[in-house]
Amino acid sequence: MAIKTAKRCSFALGDLQFEYLWERKSVKNLNLRVKAGGEVLVSTPTHVSETQVERFLAAKTDFLRRALVRMQAKAVEPQLALEVGERIPIWGVLHTVVHQKAIRRGAFCENGCLVLCLRDPTDAGERKRVLADLLRTECVRVLTPLTAEIAPAVLPVEQGMPRVEFRQMKSRWGSCFYKQNRICYSTRLAFLPPVYARLVVCHELTHFLHHDHSAAFYGQLGTVLPQHKALRAQLKKEKIPRFTWDK
Repeated sequence: MAIKTAKRCSFALGDLQFEYLWERKSVKNLNLRVKAGGEVLVSTPTHVSETQVERFLAAKTDFLRRALVRMQAKAVEPQLALEVGERIPIWGVLHTVVHQKAIRRGAFCENGCLVLCLRDPTDAGERKRVLADLLRTECVRVLTPLTAEIAPAVLPVEQGMPRVEFRQMKSRWGSCFYKQNRICYSTRLAFLPPVYARLVVCHELTHFLHHDHSAAFYGQLGTVLPQHKALRAQLKKEKIPRFTWDK
């Protein structure tokens, strides 16, 4: 979507002070996003005034405080590069990175090790690609049958089994495309304990019945996964590995 104008502004309210990028676009609503590096991005319809943006931000101060604190905490977390000896969680279990020089690239977990088979172990890009392939393979292995297991308890028989897809997503664990009868899961789920995979599967399947996050949605989710509230609270505290190539 084309940006009509972009402007850097400052916001201050009590102890909350930050700069933000204000983009005017062909959108219907005022939107707010805090990027991974802590940058605040506001997009609005072209007719919205700066005073309206300030009011909008003032109404979002609680969200902004939480988001900025979370991003600041991430900023001091060590960034990994899949070097030998680093510890990476796969399904919540820490594995020590080991390199093997090989003609055919790949990765596997064995005896507490995450073994990266690399043509050039010094190539960070190759390490990144090998990890991405492993995460996708693990998600296919775990989430595809898990979705097939849970779907009959959530969906009407005539719905049929949704198509399951996977891709790297930074801000979501999953997305439901109910009109296309498909679900897309984030491959980052492979870093987490499997109990969160069940939470995400139940969540996305429930969106086929309720397309928003209404009380009806959470009521339905509660019938499928009664502990979903506790799991969601725990999930927010889970730390996902950060890598040197992350933006």
